[in-house]
Amino acid sequence: MRLSREKIDEILQNVNIVDVISKYVRLKKSGANYKGVCPFHSEKTPSFMVSPSKQIYHCFGCHNGGNAAGFLMEFHKITFPEAMKELAAELGISIDLEDVKSYDKSDEYEPLYDLSAKTAQFFMESLDKNPAARIAVEYLQGRRINQASVKSFMIGYSPGNNTLIDFYRKNNLSIDTAVELGILGKSESGSLFERFAGRLMFPVFSPSGRIIAFGGRIL
Repeated sequence: MRLSREKIDEILQNVNIVDVISKYVRLKKSGANYKGVCPFHSEKTPSFMVSPSKQIYHCFGCHNGGNAAGFLMEFHKITFPEAMKELAAELGISIDLEDVKSYDKSDEYEPLYDLSAKTAQFFMESLDKNPAARIAVEYLQGRRINQASVKSFMIGYSPGNNTLIDFYRKNNLSIDTAVELGILGKSESGSLFERFAGRLMFPVFSPSGRIIAFGGRIL
């Protein structure tokens, strides 16, 4: 009997990601989140953040991030079914590896998740490095939103001028998938355009901690 997607999401939502990661990384409270030295690359200043409210982790040094299952997969170099079995055990649930094999990396939604994650990273780096993002930085400062919160919520900026389209093409990412997700649009003539150009960007997370959409604020 295969484990349903709903059951997998339930396990990921109910497991405590701080407890899971604390077994391998020394975490310290930092506001509403937790911070530690990243286990995936060498660093002296902690840039590894864990958000208990969103049940996700993200390193702002090497950009590794995801949910509790993703952490175990990356840390132990194990498969998704093996990670899910370990998380289920945390909740006192016994499952068979065969039950979750259909939700490994071959899952039909994985390309959408992957593109969303890479798009979020592009927006975050644009906020940090693109000169056009100055208006967004000033807006955040005016609202007294500090850098810790910006990083925690993965806030970014969409600079426009086809920079996102160029990013997709340079990295061989699917334009069609971006259109399907509503990140890009197509005019009647077939020309591509960036729907969120010039906006402050906020990723929308699923209960299991994966980015599934974006919201944008006009500045």
